[in-house]
Amino acid sequence: CLGDRDVDRVVRVLVVDADPQGNATKMITGGSLADYRKHQIGGIYQALNDGGASTKKQIIDVPAVGVHLLLGSENLGLFPAKDFKGDVNDAVNKMLAPIRDNYDYILIDTGPALNHLLTSIVIASDGVVAMFQPGELCYDAIKTFVPSIEAVREKVGGGRLLGILCSLIDGRLADHKDYIDMIHNRYGDLCFKTKIKMRAAT
Repeated sequence: CLGDRDVDRVVRVLVVDADPQGNATKMITGGSLADYRKHQIGGIYQALNDGGASTKKQIIDVPAVGVHLLLGSENLGLFPAKDFKGDVNDAVNKMLAPIRDNYDYILIDTGPALNHLLTSIVIASDGVVAMFQPGELCYDAIKTFVPSIEAVREKVGGGRLLGILCSLIDGRLADHKDYIDMIHNRYGDLCFKTKIKMRAAT
């Protein structure tokens, strides 16, 4: 858990890895999804399909980072399973219900696909942050993603789009600067002032 300097207390944070690639699990633990499958931990896929019955079992403490992590699953692309029962749109709400009150913040890392799982995540969320990596593909994707989030909110509810966060920026590249200008010109105040730069050259 993270310390809050302003109020001198511990802030309880849960990170949910809802990306089939398991990037959040890899970055936070240093291990792969396969490492946890060996220990019969089904991750988010199992918690979604059993309606939250196993959610607590899929969460690990990562003291070095100061967060709890609901482990990812490479099987997310198969959700919902054939034996899934219930409303897919309400699946994330049900998964989080047993543990939601245990945390101050729940951060859900999603994949880029606009599918049933992302819809369920938006419905369960208080707000959505769209990540933007400078480049043509991501620029085109943002133009689809933003209205899709707004459409979900209008039809079935859920969190509003809080803003667009520009990340993985290499200030040495002219095209990165151009795409940052383009996204700001298109979305204005919807873009966060904070920008995340690349930590090292690749």
